[in-house]
Amino acid sequence: MGGVGSANRRLSTITLDQIISGGSNVLASVFAAHVLTIGDFGLFSVVFLIYVTAQGVARALVSGPVLIHPDQAENRPGDAMGAALLVGGVLGLVAVGYGVVGLWLHLDAARAMIILGVCLPLLGLQDLGRYLGFAIQRPWFSVFLDTLWLVLVAAGLVFVLVFHHRTLDWFVIIWAATGAVSGLPVLLRSGVMQAWRPWAWLKEVWPFSWRYLASF
Repeated sequence: MGGVGSANRRLSTITLDQIISGGSNVLASVFAAHVLTIGDFGLFSVVFLIYVTAQGVARALVSGPVLIHPDQAENRPGDAMGAALLVGGVLGLVAVGYGVVGLWLHLDAARAMIILGVCLPLLGLQDLGRYLGFAIQRPWFSVFLDTLWLVLVAAGLVFVLVFHHRTLDWFVIIWAATGAVSGLPVLLRSGVMQAWRPWAWLKEVWPFSWRYLASF
């Protein structure tokens, strides 16, 4: 009975984490709809779609596979962390490259894309931290990460209102940078130097990560 009760508590905690995680995105989207112009809100929707796509790719290649082998999450978190930063870095470079070209072409969302690209590595690490918490049966760590992001986003939105920075660039800074900051505890908790073989880890999990990627 104790084991069943413990499993039920973990499941409830995971459900709570999903609610908090979704809450941050809903809060940002609803707030953007109210404070941004129609044009800027449309551009924010595009930036957010690109973030969701990048997150889906990173989750398929890195975050999802740690659930298949929880022993790796327990004993080799550094490998997965390195892979998350590597994949996020590559995706971030693509976003930054697009933004730089966009600046040359005078596209309205160019700076917002650069901001997102800079934040993507740590955003991927934040997402990985959630999955590490699930894999090692410590979902409260996942709740902590998503609650931290939610609190930081809320504080940032207050800053936007008080100082009248109601622009697309400021809004993306608040939303993406707070998510990046909430990924830092993953490094502090697991230890940067515990292991660091991202390429080897990505190759090792490829037999099933490509299926996640194809499904996404």
